[in-house]
Amino acid sequence: MKQISSVVLAAAVLVAAAGCRGIVSSAAPGRASAASSPAAASWAPAREVKVIVAYKAGSGTDISARLLLANAEKYVGQTLAIENLEGADGKLGYTALAAAKPDGYTIGFINLPTYTALSLEPDSPFTVDSIVPICNHLCETSVVVVKKDSPYNTLQELIAACRVGRLQCSTNGNRASNHTGAQLLAKSAGFDYKAVPYGGTADQLLALRQGKVDF
Repeated sequence: MKQISSVVLAAAVLVAAAGCRGIVSSAAPGRASAASSPAAASWAPAREVKVIVAYKAGSGTDISARLLLANAEKYVGQTLAIENLEGADGKLGYTALAAAKPDGYTIGFINLPTYTALSLEPDSPFTVDSIVPICNHLCETSVVVVKKDSPYNTLQELIAACRVGRLQCSTNGNRASNHTGAQLLAKSAGFDYKAVPYGGTADQLLALRQGKVDF
């Protein structure tokens, strides 16, 4: 699989700022979010803590969460057990997180751009105030990839093809992080394309390898 990286990083910087993932706790709307508050500093769970991940095991978000939690357990002093609640581009897991009892025993690892986009949808069961940030784990840069045997060897060649025909791109859901990155690239380069949502990173790459999408 080829990675077309020339020029694309300039457009992806905008996504990096918006593509951060963090651990958040469930809370009532309007609750203070300062991670340095006395309540946050005194958090010392006496039993296992459930960590909701709104994507399936093996996805990019899930892998990131497991890497962080493997190191965080020694500081928390309790098992941090991931519960994968996948579905509806993350909405099922995020709904469960927002509705959880704010007692410190249910926290979540979220994809921030996706959560924010879903929270703004009409009749969304959660809002940006339904959660309280604990920490940011990472910021990510989006890249454009094509198959190893793709006819496109440079970003310029891919853009030229997109301007001629409506190519298909696998994304992680409507207005989610990768979809936002693709939209920024298309707008800045002046082409149209068809976004095909496949959920997590693993499914996006599988669709690409199987030839269901172009990039």
